[in-house]
Amino acid sequence: MRAVSKRKRVIITGANGGMGRACTRLLGATMDLILTDAAPALSDFTQELRTEGYTVTNSICGNLGTADVLAAVEESLVDNAGFDALIHTCGLPPSAPWRQVMEVNYIATLRLLARLEPFMRHGSAAVLVGSVAGHLAPVTPTLEALLAEPLGDNFFEALEEQLHDLAGPAGTKIFGLLSYSLSKHRVIRLCAERAQDWGSRGARIVSISPGMIYTPMGRHEADSDPLAGRLVTATPAGRWGTSMEIAHAVRFLLDPVASFITGSDLLVDGGGLASAGTNAPAVWLENLRHS
Repeated sequence: MRAVSKRKRVIITGANGGMGRACTRLLGATMDLILTDAAPALSDFTQELRTEGYTVTNSICGNLGTADVLAAVEESLVDNAGFDALIHTCGLPPSAPWRQVMEVNYIATLRLLARLEPFMRHGSAAVLVGSVAGHLAPVTPTLEALLAEPLGDNFFEALEEQLHDLAGPAGTKIFGLLSYSLSKHRVIRLCAERAQDWGSRGARIVSISPGMIYTPMGRHEADSDPLAGRLVTATPAGRWGTSMEIAHAVRFLLDPVASFITGSDLLVDGGGLASAGTNAPAVWLENLRHS
């Protein structure tokens, strides 16, 4: 019979990405790791970690939104009756096809939570990675109602109509950015909506919203989108954030010292949103339409 580790276990999705790697190395120093990522390079990263002495109990390569990957994550939890922490960094950037952005960033998050919630323990904590873009989402009551039921019939057809209305003269070229902001808005809302149920079971769920972080994905978006690039110097901090800064914020949110924090979002954006003003979502949408 395999010996059961007495250390806590953390599930990290998107573990091979910039923020995922930082979280893996920081949290893996004291916790056993269950890792997922769609990139085949996860296998090499896992071997690297094991060579360095980290305990990786399972490494699952594949699309998190698929039933087989979700089943594999669930199977990793059965032997030890649950998980202690979840760090959900998995996501696609605005430059990806807009439907895939919504599928991966939001709908896959819903499916992940549905599979993991039966395995939460008293004291379990989850940190879902949102984005400052989620705070800029141009959400209307009609759109909010639609996004609340993403598994319903004709969801994407109805969403496409809403995106056309939002995009105006810019058309489909900004669908990816709109879909990204809306998907991250819903990730943030999920934590608020589920906090009561998690709390009744002695668990916590929070989100963290990074600004411009110096990861391969962040640099690519800044290179391809002038608006994103200008955000770096426009923030009060006047610089990029780093993956390890996000990892340290995540570690704080998972720690028992943060046990009174749940259902809320932590902005780690160098002060960018605060400096943008209360009309930031409307200004952002107008800039998108004329970019």
